[in-house]
Amino acid sequence: MRGALVALLAAAGLVAAQTEAFADPGFTAHPGAVATASVTNWIPSTAGLRRLIPVGTCADALGGYDNGYRTVPVYWAGGPDCTSLALSPKPPVPTNDNGSHPDYFTLRDGVVLEDGSVLGVGSHRLTGDGYFTEGFLDRRSANAVVSPPTTFPAPDGQHEDFNAVVRAGQTLVIAGDRSVSGTQHSAVWTSTDNGTTLTQVALPTDTAAASITGLAVDGTTIVAAGSTGVFWYSTDSGQSWQQSTMDETVTVSRVVAVARTAAGWLAIGTGSAPAVLTSTDGTRWAAADASAFGTAQLSALTTDSAGNPVVAGSSGSCGTAWTGDGAGGWVAADLGCTDVPLAATRLSDGRILLAGNHDLWSR
Repeated sequence: MRGALVALLAAAGLVAAQTEAFADPGFTAHPGAVATASVTNWIPSTAGLRRLIPVGTCADALGGYDNGYRTVPVYWAGGPDCTSLALSPKPPVPTNDNGSHPDYFTLRDGVVLEDGSVLGVGSHRLTGDGYFTEGFLDRRSANAVVSPPTTFPAPDGQHEDFNAVVRAGQTLVIAGDRSVSGTQHSAVWTSTDNGTTLTQVALPTDTAAASITGLAVDGTTIVAAGSTGVFWYSTDSGQSWQQSTMDETVTVSRVVAVARTAAGWLAIGTGSAPAVLTSTDGTRWAAADASAFGTAQLSALTTDSAGNPVVAGSSGSCGTAWTGDGAGGWVAADLGCTDVPLAATRLSDGRILLAGNHDLWSR
């Protein structure tokens, strides 16, 4: 609708004609720039782009690919000018499912290792009754060779999920959840050998039915955001953790992402409405004014070169990006209605890149 209106106004000479999908000044839209994560145009909920990771002068992405029988891990590589994402490599399509039941391997986060390879973490839904899950690690080498996933089942064989990963010096910190005796708990693991072995680290509070959905790192300090609005922090690269305190006015049902900003730490989430939580040092969190987001679904968070937060989200089929102005306010940019942003990152040259399942936006 908005694109058609712009075209009519351009024909009347009232606005400049546009050659790309609609986007407010400041963001350039690249429609159809993301290779589809499916053998068809339909992307199931278990597949699709999940995360952007800065690599070199551009970014790679990771997520899940629907090969017609199941969802498998997939990576995208950014083009030379960072205006496209191509499958790298494109997963093979099997000729049959060998009698298997639907399961999935979906990458949810990743980091670049010192040798240029990308380590992805995710969740594998097992076949059979109950559809239990296990965490897995996946590697793509610097020359785009993908190794078979390494799986990590839960002690009770029910649920284990890897949702987030960061590097703190030589230590990898992975977070998600693990079920013990049938009850799900938030969980953190560390590795000093690039994921070959994992060591679970105790969290000070046993939070049942929660999962850590986001990690952010600044030096040796790491903040972990729980799905139900619980936060933890570590000041020794993930070797030990403390639970953060919460302002009594904070109400959030699901935390989507957390990041280090110029002002401290910031998390976005959902409750009865969009939620923004802030902390100066990660030890205590309070709710911030989120009225600028209206009823949008917030999906991704990064920071610009000045440390201001950049939030991506959507209302229906239309996307929006908001940039913090450094004084508690937000400046919105309309991304149009051809796709919605699912991931965000800052590139090495300071540009902001947003990605959906089909389109890219850059600024």
